[in-house]
Amino acid sequence: MGPLLLPRGTVFGERVSRRPAERFVLEVDVLAVHGLDTVELHGRQSRIGRPLEERSFGGSLRREALRFVLHPEQSDWVSLIVRDTTGRVAVSNPVWVHVAP
Repeated sequence: MGPLLLPRGTVFGERVSRRPAERFVLEVDVLAVHGLDTVELHGRQSRIGRPLEERSFGGSLRREALRFVLHPEQSDWVSLIVRDTTGRVAVSNPVWVHVAP
C-alpha cells in the first residue's frame, strides 16, 4: 500500500471561490505504512520536479497534519504528490480555486 491523503475541510475535486489575494487554506493529513518521504504542492505555475512547495518527512510513520496557505491572485488549481520511502506515489485530484472580484 502506498501513501494515504485524508483531506480536512476542502475535499479534493472541489471548486472553491475566493476574491483576488484572499486566503485559501488546504489542510490534509498524510501517512504511509512504509514511512512518509515527501509531499509536494503543485499548481498551474509548478512543474514536475519544481513544486510550489515541498516538505520532507524522513520516513515518518506518524499521521502528519499539513496546512498550506495560499493567496491566489487568479484562478488556479492545487494538487498534492505524496511519496513514501519505497517510492510509491499518491497523487490527489485537484482543488479548483476560482478567483473573481
